[in-house]
Amino acid sequence: KNVHIVISGIKGSLRTAIMHWIIALGATYDESMLRGKTTHLICREQGNNEIKHDKAVEWKLKIVTVEWIFHISQYGYDGKNGAEGQGCENNFPVIGKK
Repeated sequence: KNVHIVISGIKGSLRTAIMHWIIALGATYDESMLRGKTTHLICREQGNNEIKHDKAVEWKLKIVTVEWIFHISQYGYDGKNGAEGQGCENNFPVIGKK
């Protein structure tokens, strides 16, 4: 899959671990969101970085929690019960302050 992931609102060793995990799964970690390139935004909660979140919504990116990366590492991109090629992002929505 051509998956480009940006992380928002997660710092320190957890952020570093997620970055390494992304790369190990064969996806690409990007420091900044780029229209037409970024496919996913991983964040803790919706209100954490409203600028990134709002742009991700505008650009129709898949916005997920960190649990998504753990799930796909165990079950693959389509998840435990997902349809092939459809992904399982909808199972890991970001819920927040908005």
